[in-house]
Parts: sequence; C-alpha cells; structure tokens
Amino acid sequence: MVIRKPVNVDAMKSILSKVRQLTSSLEIQECGGRIFIFQFGSMKEKEKVLFRQPWSFNKVLIMLKEFAMFDDPNEIDFSSVRFESNSMVF
Repeated sequence: MVIRKPVNVDAMKSILSKVRQLTSSLEIQECGGRIFIFQFGSMKEKEKVLFRQPWSFNKVLIMLKEFAMFDDPNEIDFSSVRFESNSMVF
C-alpha cells in the first residue's frame, strides 16, 4: 500500500473480508515500510482475490504480489499492478 498515514489493520481485515465475501479466515500482518502480508484461509480464496484485483482500502490502491515463505517481502517489486477489464474496485 502506498500510504503515509497509519493503517488500522483490524479495520482493513474486517472491511476487505466483508466486501470481498471471503468465507475463510484472512490474516494480515504488518511487515513495516507499508508492506503487509495477507494470508488466506484457503487456496480458493487466495485465487479469487488475486483474480479480482485491484483492491483498494480507504481510497488507497493495494498492490498484491505472490511470494514464497522464504522471500523477503521488502525486496518484492511493487512498481506495477495488474488491471483487468473484469476487475472489481471498491
């Protein structure tokens, strides 16, 4: 997320889960440097969320990138985001 003000992670989790109609759990962990790790309760939920990009929260674009557990989140390239014609924005 490209945002300078603090983010209420609990509010973000609650709102995104409801709006995206997630049926399994969503965990969000702040990694610092405005980077958050989203962990989905199922692979199906994760795929649904990634397919329906982009996301926004509080009028801020959320850039979702997949990465492996051993990757350093601070080294992921967030210079671009996928926009598709079937994407939903809230």
